[in-house]
Amino acid sequence: DVSKVERPDAVNLEWARKRAHIAVVEGKYFNRREPKGGRDERLFKVLDKHERQFLPASADDLHFAVVSARRANDEDGLRNICLVEAQLRAAGATPVWYVDAASFL
Repeated sequence: DVSKVERPDAVNLEWARKRAHIAVVEGKYFNRREPKGGRDERLFKVLDKHERQFLPASADDLHFAVVSARRANDEDGLRNICLVEAQLRAAGATPVWYVDAASFL
């Protein structure tokens, strides 16, 4: 069966990079499925009165960062990048990625 023939790692990585690019552009997971974003209400239901006082007045006042040492040189890393990107975009965040030179090797 031709579909079960092992492809060289370089071919697998190139395919995974193309697939990841498409997923990121579409704002979807690596498998091209839509992320199921949780709504803020789910979080707010579990916060008590004391915890809620620390919430910002507006989402514009909320800043956060995701720091990742994942490399884009294997399929698992690419899948994880797509996962993080899709979840952030589904939540309304605009992610900015900074990539070191070692990630391009």
